[in-house]
This record gives sequence, C-alpha cells and structure tokens, in this order.
Amino acid sequence: MRAGQDLNLHNADDHICYLGYNPTLDGLRGIAILLVLFHHLWPWEWSTSLTTIITRISHISWIGVDLFFVLSGFLITGILLDARHRKHYFRNFIVRRALRILPLYYLFLLICFLIIPYIFNDMDLKETSLDQVGQNVFWYVFYASNYIWMLNEPVFVDLVGIDEFRLAVKSPEFLGLTWSLAVEEQFYLVWPFVVFVFWKKLPGSIIGIILCIILLRLFLVSTIENWADATYMASICRADSLMIGAGLAVYARSTAFRPEIWDRFAFTGLWLCLPAVIIFQLVFPGRQTPFFSVLGYSLIALGFAGLLASVLRNQQSLLKVIIQASFFRWFGKYSYGIYLYHMIVWFLMQKLINAELAADGSPIHGEIFNPIGGSMLIDAPVRMLLTVFLTVAMAWLSYHCYERHFLKLKRLF
Repeated sequence: MRAGQDLNLHNADDHICYLGYNPTLDGLRGIAILLVLFHHLWPWEWSTSLTTIITRISHISWIGVDLFFVLSGFLITGILLDARHRKHYFRNFIVRRALRILPLYYLFLLICFLIIPYIFNDMDLKETSLDQVGQNVFWYVFYASNYIWMLNEPVFVDLVGIDEFRLAVKSPEFLGLTWSLAVEEQFYLVWPFVVFVFWKKLPGSIIGIILCIILLRLFLVSTIENWADATYMASICRADSLMIGAGLAVYARSTAFRPEIWDRFAFTGLWLCLPAVIIFQLVFPGRQTPFFSVLGYSLIALGFAGLLASVLRNQQSLLKVIIQASFFRWFGKYSYGIYLYHMIVWFLMQKLINAELAADGSPIHGEIFNPIGGSMLIDAPVRMLLTVFLTVAMAWLSYHCYERHFLKLKRLF
C-alpha cells in the first residue's frame, strides 16, 4: 500500500495537496543520499584554492540524513493514518517495514562482522580491531547503535554501572552510520501505537513532543560531557525531525487544511529556515556549538519540511521539475542500499590504495602512500567517483538479486 492511496484529497480554490504516491519523493530521497555521499566521500583534507568552497560545503552535507528523517516521518505517518481502521493494522505495518528493512540490514551486518574481518586477516590489516568491536554486536543487531555513545559517557557509566560494556575502540565508520537506521527503526516500533491511540489528538501531541525534545537537548548540553553525540544520535533527541514530517502528513489530511497556510509554511521553511541553517553552518562548521545542538536540528527539519510541502503542491515549478529528474529518482530508488554499502566500499579502497593523509601530512594507513594517478589532485575526484560507481553497482545488484524477493512478499500484507 502506498502512502495516501485511498485518501480524500483536499481541494480549495482549485489548489490540490497531492497525498498519493509521488515520484518527487523518490527525487528527494535521491538528493538526500547524494548529500550523504558528498559528505562522506569528498576528501576533507584535500583543499586547494579551487576546492575550498566545495570542501566547506561538503562539511555540512550531513544534513541529507535529516531529509531522510523528515521524509520517513511524513510517509510513515501517512501510511498509519490511512490504515488505522483496517484489519491487522499493527501486523501489516510491522511486517511490511521488516520486509523492506531487515533483509538488507542483516546482510550488511554479516558483511561487516564476518566477511570484512576475514579480508583483514587475509591482508594482515588488524589495526581496526574489528574483533573487539564484534564484542558489542548486540548494539547493532538490535538497532541500538545510536546509543553506543553512552558507553563512554561518564555520567551514564556512573549512574547505570555500564563500565564493563565500554567499547575498547571506536566503531569504524561503515558501522557508525547505522545510528540513523536505529533512530528510524525505533520510530517504526513506537509510532504505530501512538497514531492508533491518539490519532484524534496528534497535532497537539506532535507540537508537545517537539518542544519536549528541544528542552531535553538543552538539558543534555548543560549536563553531560558527551552532549554533541547525544543530541545528534539519540532517538529521543532526533525524533523532532520525524515529528515535523509527521505533522505535515497530519495537516495534509486534516479537515482544517488550507492551501494558503500550507504555502506559507513551505515558503518559511524552504526560503528562511533552511538557508539560515546552511549559512550558520558555513560560518560555524560542525555540530559542536550548544546553540546549534539545541535548535539547529529542528530548524533543518523545518527547512526540509518546507521543501517537501513545496514540491507536494500540484504545480510544475522549476524546483519540482528538477527534483523529479530521472537522475535523482534513480538514486532515490536505490538509496537504502547505497547508504549501507558506500562506506564499506570507501573503507576497502582506502586500505587497498592508500592515499589518505592525516592533518600533519602523514599517511593514515601505514607507510604506503600511493595516490591514483600519482597525484592527490587526480586521486581525490577519481577515488570519489570510483567509490560511487562501485557502491551504486552493489546497491543495484543487491536490490534486484536479493531485496526484491523479500519485497514481493509485501503484497501478502
């Protein structure tokens, strides 16, 4: 069932808020995954007078994850609202989500914990100490990796007594990216119950939840040592992005829906909130400022919700035409696989063709330094494009040879 499949669309002055399946949403997913790829794969240390601006922009393109959150909140809430009176409400939703998410996720974990360590042993590259990370496989298997930061947070270690579970080493990046998947999976488990029980009071509930999350982030910033990780990765701190997307879905289905209010929100989010956050991040890069950790994530979500609201209008604006381009929609279709695979490909490339330098100019992976083409000016873009190509190929094969067989089972639910 697609979101909004059997909705009553709201008409007012011939303006229609389209709630059904929309190819534009695939385009937005494509933009989100391309932002994430740009953030992870553009070499931060590689900067010339021609690339300084690009490098600076790559520092803030992590916001692609927040676009995913807003889209998930909007789409999942729409599905739940449309199905709330149907038989097997909980079973159908949980099983359909599981068929979409779990097969690829656990294949990814199998690669990370079994196949990659074997390759490392074969290459005699053990400095990553994946065997030690494997001792904490529980956090990844049960979608709790976004709370691993607590294992090294003094306040929680003393309060709960979890010192014996502390990670011996930091998780490699290709495992670290699972934090956002954990946030969404926890949302999928809790939100259906909230929608089913409180669907008549969702607007007020969503506003209250968002305000509580902002206050919680303020409390954490002023209380714990590791507040930057906590406010960025903990589900209870990042649910505001999901809630803002959910609020958009609720209002789109409300009898109080007014096109002019929708358009004002779209303009405010897209042309005020989003540019303000981007400018702030360009001036004060990173997520380590208290002000940004308290309010920044909510402003990003409002900005992307404004973008979503704008492209959902039934009008052929230039922005909508661009987002609907087949290039973005293609990346959106395979975005889940691309997200999971890209850091594995990048990590292995760094191991096999070592050209990554530390801030002091020394090679990060041993003494071998072998940039592609013999020059970092050639290596950086070639390595990035090669990684994208291999990642996309893996995601395409994974979808058509593996994931698709599970997705066919969704029709039974």
